[in-house]
Amino acid sequence: MAAPVVGPTRGQHAARAVLVVGYVGVVVLGFLAPWQPRLFWTILLPLLPVAVVLMGYANWRQVCPLAWFGDIGRALNRGTQRRVPEVLERSFFVVMFGVLLAGLAFRLLATNGDAVWLSGWLVGLALSAALVNLWFTGKTWCNFFCPVGVVERIYTEPNSLRAAGNSQCVRCSACKKNCPDIDQENAFWRDLTSRQRRIATYSFPGLVLAFYTYYWLRAGDWEAYFAGRWTLAPVDADLVTGAGFFFAPRVPALLAAPLTLLVFSAVSYGAFCVLEKLVSRRLPQLERRRHVMLALAAFAAFSSFYFFAGAPSLRRISGGARIVAFLAPALATIVLAKRWRRTREHFIGERGATRLLRNWPFDKPPPEDPREVYAWIKAGEHARDQHLAAYESTVREMIADGLVTAGELRLLEGVRQ
Repeated sequence: MAAPVVGPTRGQHAARAVLVVGYVGVVVLGFLAPWQPRLFWTILLPLLPVAVVLMGYANWRQVCPLAWFGDIGRALNRGTQRRVPEVLERSFFVVMFGVLLAGLAFRLLATNGDAVWLSGWLVGLALSAALVNLWFTGKTWCNFFCPVGVVERIYTEPNSLRAAGNSQCVRCSACKKNCPDIDQENAFWRDLTSRQRRIATYSFPGLVLAFYTYYWLRAGDWEAYFAGRWTLAPVDADLVTGAGFFFAPRVPALLAAPLTLLVFSAVSYGAFCVLEKLVSRRLPQLERRRHVMLALAAFAAFSSFYFFAGAPSLRRISGGARIVAFLAPALATIVLAKRWRRTREHFIGERGATRLLRNWPFDKPPPEDPREVYAWIKAGEHARDQHLAAYESTVREMIADGLVTAGELRLLEGVRQ
């Protein structure tokens, strides 16, 4: 069963306050300092995925600054129970992935190096979060539209590296079926084999690689990214409509950037589909096979991201790029190993043990760890089998002797009890 609803802790409230102030500070900084994009894109943003993984899904959702802006809209909602259409309920993974892809294309064409445009984009995200939750009920923004939301789920499901409670609303309005804020792992197993999850997750490594590869595709030189000159490139006609590819200068960047993201995403999706088919003999069960492939796709995306993320600033720190190049894959491997071993049976077993602990039927005190419950019961069953064997042996010996007196009957009654 899901953890009880307790709301954000004091520490989470404090962390969210710091992040919200930081978010507003970055927006204001965009109107004062032209180097704001370098700070945001090469220092602050690279901290986001690793923070989500280390903090855990529920903890991050409690402190996310965009979720705070969404809460403003939810507070002004005045009890409206308007829910998203059923088609959006079914395809939310693809919708969030599409919003993320559009955001990355917009970044390549506008917000990469223009501080004012970046601040405007951040304001737009905050307003979108508030307006969506003002129109719909609950955490609709977080669960159906937020571009960060799909990244959070891809990197942390089926359950987070760090155990935590939940992040559900104190008053649930049922905005989302199988809500991950109520029970992240239950939501994962329930829609594990959905086509939309498969499309978004299998495409994600290609999207990550496409974004960074486009710098080379446009300039013909990897220094176009690693040197970091793009963080000081204001929006102008050449950036938007100039040569999109160094080998095809007639294709404008306005078409080349989204086309690159789409093609790489499609190739990534196809590659993981082929790989899934190739391992079908070794992993004949669809659920197990899909779970393994989703974990591999998340591993590939995380590792690819940290091969590039923050590199323009890390190159200025002695050994900085090497440290990240070692730590990021190590963390990704730890997460992969944890996910690889996890099965639906483990999840059901743990939830069953948790329920049993809440209704413990035995006289002896229960074990503190739910994972020890079944071992404790099996040990008791083994002892019971030994007792039954001893009783059966006693009865057989007495019958063989042919001497069954009142004393023996009382002895048998005690042994039987």
